[in-house]
Amino acid sequence: EQVASRHYRRPMIGVHLRRGAFAAVRPDALAEPERVIAAVREQLRRFPGAGVFLASDDGAPDPYRGGETRAQGLAARFRRIFGPRLVTTTPRSLDRSLPEAIEDALVDLLLLRRTDAVVGTEASSFSELAAFGRGVPLVLCRGRDPGRWVRRLTLLEPLLLAAGVLRYGRLAPYPVLVAHGRNRWRESSREALRARPKARDA
Repeated sequence: EQVASRHYRRPMIGVHLRRGAFAAVRPDALAEPERVIAAVREQLRRFPGAGVFLASDDGAPDPYRGGETRAQGLAARFRRIFGPRLVTTTPRSLDRSLPEAIEDALVDLLLLRRTDAVVGTEASSFSELAAFGRGVPLVLCRGRDPGRWVRRLTLLEPLLLAAGVLRYGRLAPYPVLVAHGRNRWRESSREALRARPKARDA
């Protein structure tokens, strides 16, 4: 309420740029800033004089593998382009395992749901929920995936997707299956290493 009453103008365009672990799990859906900026400018042609609210987990730690992710300075870049019309919040934390990070993410979601159009990240439920049931324009941006045509021509992607359906009972995105397989391989390797000293002792 405080952010909206003090800083929102009417209308408002909400922007959600998913980052953090998305770079490792869904690189194909990692919305490129240039595409998002172009989409925001298109909405500004529809809503002249609108403000822009940006929500992002840029630089959030990776909750799956641990460690930091590289921040891209998205807020500063958007500030240079959109100037005083830009509104952002400053989360206390971007670590998704902490209650304060979850609370601040909820605040961002509620602020996104007060906007008149949403430009978000493809495959992000957060972006989709920002517009869900409200009847406002929703534009989902994705990243470039130059290797996808090679995977399709070699049948690597279709075969892996089919294997994922057989294994898990549903269609999962190719990068998710690759990341999941890589994590399972790492875990099995760790278990094998832990088992070796026991085998020697026996």
